[in-house]
Amino acid sequence: WGREKVESTAGLAEAIHRVRTRLRAPEMRFDIVAHSMGGLIAQKLAEQGDARAAVLVCPCPPRGISLLTGPLFRRQLKYAFAIMRSRAVKPRWRDVRDILLNHIPQSERRTAFERFVPDSGRAGREMSFGAIAVKENDVRAHGCPVLVVSCDDDRFIPLRIAQKVATKFRAPLFVARKHGHLLPVEPGWQDPASFVADWVARETASGLSPLAGRD
Repeated sequence: WGREKVESTAGLAEAIHRVRTRLRAPEMRFDIVAHSMGGLIAQKLAEQGDARAAVLVCPCPPRGISLLTGPLFRRQLKYAFAIMRSRAVKPRWRDVRDILLNHIPQSERRTAFERFVPDSGRAGREMSFGAIAVKENDVRAHGCPVLVVSCDDDRFIPLRIAQKVATKFRAPLFVARKHGHLLPVEPGWQDPASFVADWVARETASGLSPLAGRD
């Protein structure tokens, strides 16, 4: 379960282009497991026919599904200048602790926080205001099955948003209980990962051996 590092001045369109360039191979489609912003990039890859199967873990939603919640909007106000001017956003300890690290063991939270890097204000703005559209009919036309994974205590992309993403793609929704937004690195990640691996194996059983793409 990886992540795409989006440089501080890059937008989502450029991130999508980079992933497509990195994964592209003649006559080959990929099984993609992607988290958060990577989940939105994976939706575009599925729309464009590059995914054989797509697993969207706590995914940022596409246009038409609002990411903003009251608590998130209030916290984002302090970063508004950087976001609106497409400048790097350096997350603050209290915000990361409360929204993202709520299911990381307390003794490990500071270390986890120190691994965070400045994020792209432009990409954050595009996500918040739904700049990236995804045509679900194109995803289905390419025959790409989609699984959405969410967590019952995700404070960044709440379960209700993941439910809307699942509805958009007519996809099954797996809910990891007692987990937050950083599911891939939280204690107990193995059970959801096992479910995902089994689902991908079932959905692609008749296809060629997959080459897993990491967001």
